[in-house]
Amino acid sequence: MADFLDMLTSHVSRSVAEGVADGGDESGAERSDARTLLTRVAFESLADGLSDDRVASMLRVLGWDGDVPCFAIAGRPAVNAAATMQAVERAVTDLGGESPVCGVRDGVVAAVIRIEAAVRPEVVCTAVSPAFGGDAVANGIDGNGSGTGNGTVADRDDADEAGTQAGARDETANGSNGPLCLGPVRHGVAGAAATLGAALTTLQAAPALTPGSPGDSSGVAGVSGARTARPVRGVTLLRAEDALPERALLGDPDARRELVNVVYGSLAGTNPDDPTMLTVSTFLASGGSLETTARTLNVHPNTVRYRLKRAADSTGWDATDPREAYVLTTAIALGRMHAEH
Repeated sequence: MADFLDMLTSHVSRSVAEGVADGGDESGAERSDARTLLTRVAFESLADGLSDDRVASMLRVLGWDGDVPCFAIAGRPAVNAAATMQAVERAVTDLGGESPVCGVRDGVVAAVIRIEAAVRPEVVCTAVSPAFGGDAVANGIDGNGSGTGNGTVADRDDADEAGTQAGARDETANGSNGPLCLGPVRHGVAGAAATLGAALTTLQAAPALTPGSPGDSSGVAGVSGARTARPVRGVTLLRAEDALPERALLGDPDARRELVNVVYGSLAGTNPDDPTMLTVSTFLASGGSLETTARTLNVHPNTVRYRLKRAADSTGWDATDPREAYVLTTAIALGRMHAEH
């Protein structure tokens, strides 16, 4: 495998260099095929969590050099994977960015995208959302990734048929193909692997955030209990931070680091006399009872209420909110286990 990656990287580098000099159709086609293959291998490597020197070399050939900021998106295609990947590439290049590292894993289309020019996470998600979650036909994206909205009867018939097929797929998925998931902003090759993993595990975690019944209307794509999830042109945008506990359960190392270093770390603080951790952990262990917490700590309930409010202000997580209490509980458990090693 190592020799193959070395040979592939070397081959694409030569193809790009020679293609610039030759400029012929054949060399251009060969260069395109080599770049496509290299992108595919780079995507699979990042999706497997690899970020060694060989992966860095592949990304350099693709134009990714240095500690570049990047993010990832992942979701189920509205029509097919090819159309969705083309829509993502087109959106990024239209915003002034270089081609993203796109790929397909288990029917999910994902892409790692550099932050440059006008390329920003929210902007890209808004631009590509019609290609995800079953909204593509309504927005004029056909199975080849091109527009279909010229108004002809044949086009409308094709769109109706595609819509029926998409609807059938949606019904088998409890009414939705799932949200469009957005990984956190990270830097460099290791960051590219981390944000791609986060986007993919967020999509895996999405069923744990769904309401009890398929007909529940609390979320556009059936996602509830998330602080920042919101509809984007008919598809719910779900950020990786909305699924930290679920991602940790799936073994996502980036989520574990976030819970331990950021959430648990903000509770623990640096002052051993700070009562924040003790108050929050006691409150969570009591089932959210102010009175029980106050008796356990031998303080007035108003003191507990004040400390919880201060903790929410300083950490960004409110122990009195059921969803955020779950995040805090998970972070405390992981943090305590991490502290023992």
